[in-house]
Amino acid sequence: MPTASERLVWAQGGPEDVKLITTTLPSQPTTPLKISATICWENYMPLLRQHLYDQGTQLYCAPTVDSREVWLSSMTHIALEGRCFVLSACQMSLRTGFHKPLRMCLPSCLNSFRMITSPKRRITLRLDLCQRRWGQTEKV
Repeated sequence: MPTASERLVWAQGGPEDVKLITTTLPSQPTTPLKISATICWENYMPLLRQHLYDQGTQLYCAPTVDSREVWLSSMTHIALEGRCFVLSACQMSLRTGFHKPLRMCLPSCLNSFRMITSPKRRITLRLDLCQRRWGQTEKV
């Protein structure tokens, strides 16, 4: 079910409309990989997530505009709950992309994080494109 402004583009659908993509990676051509994707606030819908888990998602993709720290915690929770890898990316904007009156009010870079976390949270990688640095957390 679309949320917020996504409702302007996407209509409501049923569970049969939410399917995984099955593909292979070049390094593992005989091993299928099941990929799911939800956007923004859809990630906060537990029944939708459960539907994806029931289909056997292995890589859960979650693009968003939410750059808050709590989003990273939510993605870690989804990795643990679904026992899958989670890849989340926030769109990035540079101040130079805005009209001149707005540029003065904005930092030079907005919403720049990317992260991937493992199902057991042994490794979480985080890339901050504005800072041009990787962060890594290891848990045993």
